[in-house]
Amino acid sequence: MFVYHKFTFNNKQYYLKTIRDISVVDSVSKENSKVILNISLVVSIIIIILTLILTSILMNPITKLTKIVKYISSGNYSKRINLKHNKNDELGELSNYFNIMADVIEDKISTLEDENQRKQSFINNLSHEIRTPLTSIIGFSDLLKNMDYNKESFDKGLNFINSEGKRLLNISKLLLHIARLKEENIEFEKVDSSILLKEIYDTMKIKHKSSNILLELHLSSENYLFNINKDMITLAICNLIDNAFNASKENDLIVFGTAEYNNKPCIFVKDNGIGMNEDDINKIFDPFYRIDKARSRKNGGAGLGLSICTEIMNLHDGKIIVESKLNKGTTFYLIF
Repeated sequence: MFVYHKFTFNNKQYYLKTIRDISVVDSVSKENSKVILNISLVVSIIIIILTLILTSILMNPITKLTKIVKYISSGNYSKRINLKHNKNDELGELSNYFNIMADVIEDKISTLEDENQRKQSFINNLSHEIRTPLTSIIGFSDLLKNMDYNKESFDKGLNFINSEGKRLLNISKLLLHIARLKEENIEFEKVDSSILLKEIYDTMKIKHKSSNILLELHLSSENYLFNINKDMITLAICNLIDNAFNASKENDLIVFGTAEYNNKPCIFVKDNGIGMNEDDINKIFDPFYRIDKARSRKNGGAGLGLSICTEIMNLHDGKIIVESKLNKGTTFYLIF
């Protein structure tokens, strides 16, 4: 390093020059630069590593959420998000609501699958119910067409065709009735239970007057007022009483009236007939299901009566409960 300085002393001009070797300073500077560079590199690497770790920690819930979304989008609705971090932050709330959404979707899918299965079963049963009388009608009509005239045979064939045709007509009426139940705007009114059941009792006594089965009306001490559609509830009760007659033997007793079931007012229909086993109880509300198929067909039953009762109670936000023991009888409760 060269330092040059000019100055005047005693009217004379002087020049001062100094030279100093500063290579040591340069060497120290270079060493310091290397140290600073190395420190900067180490710090940068540490920052990058910490950033990656923090990013991974922060992104892990989002990554899990993305994977669950992929699972659900592929049709696997059983997966749920289980985050191990604070559940009160935004991601925690998001995962919680997402799990709720997944639960709702899974329930809806399960309901749709059950509904689809019931519809398919309904279609299969309907096809069978229609095919059976049609096959009989076609078979007897072909027989009558090709055989020589015989009054007794012709009368027998025509009566059978007539009865099977009426059964088809009955099925179509019941199906139309079920369809209308789902579409109609129901008008409700306060109905005195004792008056309603006395009217039904008078009607059913006349309808089954040729039967040797006893029908009794038992009303509770408390008179209930039900907010119902009178015509629909009358239809449901009459269906249950008709079923009770079909399930009973001569000199059996059928009782219906008002009571309480689990502290809720209800209308009950009780018989001492053939009863049902557990498997039948779980199926009797399915359309076209019949416990005794031969007896049901003989009586003109299509297996839709209890389905109609169920639809009617659903429209009233009520429910129908059955208690039964094989060969000891059955009790139905209409709970409002």
